[in-house]
Amino acid sequence: MAQTRTLWVFLLTVISVSLINFQVVDADFYEINQIPNDDVKEFSNHAADPQSDTRVSKAFRSWIFWWLETATLSRRLLVGIERILDVFARHTDELLVDALLGVKISNDQLNATLDRIAERDSEMASIIRKLITNGVEIMEIALPKTRDKFKDFEVVGSVLNLNMDWRRAPKSFSKSVSLHSLDEHDELDAECQSPFNEILSDHCISQLLPDERLSYDTPTRCELDDGCIERVFLSCNGYTATHQALYLMIGIKSECSQQLRAKLLQMAPSAVQQQLTIDSIIEGYCMEIYRESLNISKAGFPHDKRDQFIEQAVICGLFNYVDFFRLDWAERILSWQQADGCYYRIDTHRDQKAEPGASTLHHREKRHELTFKDGCSSHTTSLAISYFSILLRHITRAV
Repeated sequence: MAQTRTLWVFLLTVISVSLINFQVVDADFYEINQIPNDDVKEFSNHAADPQSDTRVSKAFRSWIFWWLETATLSRRLLVGIERILDVFARHTDELLVDALLGVKISNDQLNATLDRIAERDSEMASIIRKLITNGVEIMEIALPKTRDKFKDFEVVGSVLNLNMDWRRAPKSFSKSVSLHSLDEHDELDAECQSPFNEILSDHCISQLLPDERLSYDTPTRCELDDGCIERVFLSCNGYTATHQALYLMIGIKSECSQQLRAKLLQMAPSAVQQQLTIDSIIEGYCMEIYRESLNISKAGFPHDKRDQFIEQAVICGLFNYVDFFRLDWAERILSWQQADGCYYRIDTHRDQKAEPGASTLHHREKRHELTFKDGCSSHTTSLAISYFSILLRHITRAV
């Protein structure tokens, strides 16, 4: 009886607050309240016929649906993060830099979320503090093992020292992006048509990172390879495109922006590209990445594209492009997580989990193909914890 009375009091409070604040509801929560639809031109703004509905009722309906969806989603994201941290705690002797970076991104995003909700939601704040503590403990245990065991650590390991908390205003280009089908290699530069070269990507990214053996302000930092700068201007897709954006992201975070901008100006292949800023180049990347994500969505999320799909949402989500925070996409990514917290690499020919130990932990093995001994995908699982934390921060920003 007492629980029923409490529920009625809560619902009456919700109704009262919504009637007072109805004017700001649609504007604040539109981007997280989109109807599942893979054609971006058909996204609905939930506007009803003004002759058959009132502004107050529309606002209230939008608000209550948003509240129910996000209240449930935020808790599911927290559970997803907790499960992945449990996975990594069981595999501290197998974690590569990508897994540690996933934990680092998650912790930075969770700390930013905590700053926003600590005073108004003590229960969620307590859960987030616990997750942050668990993430720190995993990093402390795994980092020495990763440094000693994997020779690629010295190449890109310094990325773990960067703060992956991006305080950028939300951006959206959904209404300016149309969905069209492209053959996988159409309109791509020839240099991008070969399989993704992870070693080259690591080489370019490593030039932006401070060497732990040197002073942070040493003049040898940010000396950029012409070949790496040339790749910024290539029209690519897939993992190469996300790593182009990641390259510029790390350039900004490692305080190489001035050198990077000067080099981009020097190496720009056309007068038009000489006018581009780092931000405008990133926006161009994410616009095309979003188009590719839409195509993956329309194709039914093929197994061999899921890791790439989450990586796209993580990279451009970090830049706060809200187009990647779609409820239907979040639901899909959550649904791929197994009960043990893992994301398993799928053999598309047999449509089943990869055999345990199928991929050995070797420097030349592509990181997005690596699995733990039990078959859990290190790369996909690390991307998922990043995406969950980024999306959680977005939701709490909107509240």
